[in-house]
Amino acid sequence: MKTKTIIYLLLLCFTYNLVLAQELVCDTVPVDKSTICSLGETDACITIIADKSLELGFRSTNENLEDFLSNKENIGSKVHYYLHFKTTPPYNFDRTFEVFTKKNTNPLVLDLSYLLPKELRIYSITAIPCYDPVFREGNTLFLAGKYRAAREKYVNAQSCFDAPLDGELEKKIVQIDSIMAWIEKADESTLLLDYNTAITYYWKIILVNSFDQQVVNKRNAVIQKQMAHCNKCLITADKYHKEGEYDRAMEIYQRAINQDCNNKKDFLAKIDEVKKRIESRKNKYRVFTYELGLNKLENPDLMLPISFSTGKYLDYKVGGYFTFVTNPAFFNMLRSDYSKAMQADIGISFGMNFRPIKPKITKYVPLWLHFGTGYTFMGAYVYKDASGEDIRYDGGDLPDAKLKVVPYHAIPFETGVLIKIKRLALRYTFQYRFATELDTREYMSPYVHSFGIGICY
Repeated sequence: MKTKTIIYLLLLCFTYNLVLAQELVCDTVPVDKSTICSLGETDACITIIADKSLELGFRSTNENLEDFLSNKENIGSKVHYYLHFKTTPPYNFDRTFEVFTKKNTNPLVLDLSYLLPKELRIYSITAIPCYDPVFREGNTLFLAGKYRAAREKYVNAQSCFDAPLDGELEKKIVQIDSIMAWIEKADESTLLLDYNTAITYYWKIILVNSFDQQVVNKRNAVIQKQMAHCNKCLITADKYHKEGEYDRAMEIYQRAINQDCNNKKDFLAKIDEVKKRIESRKNKYRVFTYELGLNKLENPDLMLPISFSTGKYLDYKVGGYFTFVTNPAFFNMLRSDYSKAMQADIGISFGMNFRPIKPKITKYVPLWLHFGTGYTFMGAYVYKDASGEDIRYDGGDLPDAKLKVVPYHAIPFETGVLIKIKRLALRYTFQYRFATELDTREYMSPYVHSFGIGICY
């Protein structure tokens, strides 16, 4: 009879617990038949053994807690609860006994009705593991990129009695909140054509969860869009650059740089070039002048009517210039028009310029000094007289003897000033020509004064 009662109670314990899907389960611990309850002639003893982490509580339909809980004792990692119940009517009729924990929604019910006097029962109560399966489900959903469902699993795992207190779940939940925020920002940035920001957020997600194939596909698609966007920016910006719309070109170049394009260095170089052009246009650094060259100021002889100079005259840095000079006699020499080809002159010069009084001192002295050198070529015609001596042809009647061209060479050294008046430029240059042959010095006019007028742009 006693064995049947124990089996019945055990089956009832498991069945009731399964139906209600409770987390607690109980098992009956075998008791020696000679061991009896010694608290009284009419009392029955119940001992419940459970892990300390469960923190059990008890309720009885027939008694108050202080009436049946005798004592509890810690033995190792277990707690032994010692209970006693009356077996005399009416206490012993239809008694229902509930065991619960603080984290347990539904209690575990034990049927303790009709206890026998001096009867001793021992129950071992454990909890069905909760944390591990729920945590694993959350991890599976997380790796699959189903972050909202994974978060719910992690939140549920927090309520498990066996959840660890190491803060891992809290970290997982915070991580998921960050990932969902990153996805939202990445998708929004893609719609706004801010591909670099979108790629940055997608990369952050992939670093946390490299198995999220959906995010990987999104990142790859955005990279392709970024490349197409960069190429379009380059084509459009170059078009504006060539058309002289520098502000618009600068804006598009900068947009490409902000997108961190692969050819970012090229865009930076183009921006530097555009900045220089904008600054040059704003401050009118470039100067072009048309110049006239005279050999003497007292008795001037217009010897270089075809001459121009171009260069950059910067406010703070050293600039450069280039000058080209010639005269009609040079072209007549090419046509072998001897009488008009005397002193055929052509030359170039180049050098540096600087502003001696900087704008930060005063902006009312727009004056630049320049100096340089170059090369001068002058052609002369020579013929042999009856004695065989070389005679330079200086014009007049052409001799019967054959004329030949003799080149004269010189190295010019020059210096001068340039003044800017709004868009107008006035330039003066003094040049000394160092003839390579002494007997050609006077013929080449060693001193040249050039006066130029032009524009700043």
